[in-house]
Amino acid sequence: MLVGSSISFAAVANGTFTFNSTGGNISYTPPSPASILGATSITIPVPNASTNCGVGANVCEQVTSIPGTYLGIQNDFAAGGNTPLNINDDVTFTSYTFDLTFATLPIFHFTSQTTPANRFTFTALSGSLSTSSVIGSDFVNVGYLGTFSDSGGTYTSGPALLAVTFTQTGGSTGAVGFSGVFATPPPNNTPEPATMALLGSALIGLGVLGRKRLARK
Repeated sequence: MLVGSSISFAAVANGTFTFNSTGGNISYTPPSPASILGATSITIPVPNASTNCGVGANVCEQVTSIPGTYLGIQNDFAAGGNTPLNINDDVTFTSYTFDLTFATLPIFHFTSQTTPANRFTFTALSGSLSTSSVIGSDFVNVGYLGTFSDSGGTYTSGPALLAVTFTQTGGSTGAVGFSGVFATPPPNNTPEPATMALLGSALIGLGVLGRKRLARK
C-alpha cells in the first residue's frame, strides 16, 4: 500500500474555440482580378503585435469566441475548464500561407497569455476544400484533420480538426475576410472530409461570419 503519494494521468482534451484575423491585408494566388474561388493559395497577415490588434499597423490572429460546452460537456478551453483561454488570446501558424493544393499542411499554435508560448499545437495531416457563393459573397472553406498535442502535459495527444473560411464580398475586387474554428476531438470523432461541412455550419452558427472583420486588398 502506498501512503502519501499521488498519481495524475493526462486526459484527452475536449475543447473548441473560434478565431479570426484583425488588421493587415489578405492576399491570394492567382491575384485579383481573379475571384478567390480560383485561388491556389491564400495568405493571411503575419502578426506583429499582441496588443491593440487591428489598430494602425498592428496585426493579430486571436480567439474570438469560446463556447461554455463542447460535445455536450464542459469545454476545456472555456471558463471552468482545465485550461481556460481568454477572448483575444493569440493564435499563430508556422506558415501564414494556406496551400489549397495541400502539398504543404499547416501547424497551428495557441496558448493563454499566462502560459508558455506555443504550448498547444495542432499538426495537420490531411486537408479538404469546398467553395460556394451566396448573394454576392464567395466562400472558400478549408478543413484540416490532424493531431492536437500539449507540451504542458495536461492532455494526451489526440485527433483534432481545424476549419477556416475565407469570405470575399462584392466580387473579385471585393474585400476578403478570415475566420476559423478549432475543435478537439473532431465532432463525432469522424476523421473524414465530410466533417468539413459540419464545421462550416458551426462557423455560421457561432456567428463568426457575421462578425468577420474585412481587410481591403
